[in-house]
Amino acid sequence: AYYPPGVMPVREHLENGARLNPHGCGYAIGSKPVRRSLSVEGMIDEFLAARKRHLNQPAMFHARNATGDSPVTLENVQPVRVALRYSVAHNGYLFPHEDGKSDSRIFAEEILPRYDLSDPGSRALLEQRMGPSKAVILSPGSALILNAHLGISSDDGTWHSNTDYLGIPHLVTGQCPQCHAETGLTPVCEFCEDLAQRRRSLLMEAA
Repeated sequence: AYYPPGVMPVREHLENGARLNPHGCGYAIGSKPVRRSLSVEGMIDEFLAARKRHLNQPAMFHARNATGDSPVTLENVQPVRVALRYSVAHNGYLFPHEDGKSDSRIFAEEILPRYDLSDPGSRALLEQRMGPSKAVILSPGSALILNAHLGISSDDGTWHSNTDYLGIPHLVTGQCPQCHAETGLTPVCEFCEDLAQRRRSLLMEAA
């Protein structure tokens, strides 16, 4: 979820998201250090209190649902802080995890620095290569939402990546998170997994 300056989060929305995405949560406000935890315990209260103190800054909150067998570790909880330049939270499935690092971490740490996010052409190319995935990026004095049109925008400028904040799960057990085809015990269908493998190479190409 993204919150523009001046907007307070709705506690119920945060609680719904954390309940449906139980593998860690975290938040970022402006250029301040990110806060992350494997447990939601106390994190929503902490975020709301910090948000009140820094209401003039953009903010985001992320609750993680690990894709497939992606490791549930604090390092893989988002937002991810990249080289003191920006904070990133990603929603969706880009490609399989590698060496204990989730696709979101790899995207934030290795892929984003390859693109000039201030250039509309470079940004459009990145969004196209991301497929149905979305991401929020906070940097000093600014905020950017990649593939924002695939999420849900409110009149006050709040943005959510899916319907989880309403208590309506966007993921269904036994369905592919990309195309919603029946997968049985496999987390992602064969067709979308093939796309994901190719997406990894495309994303790593220079803009």
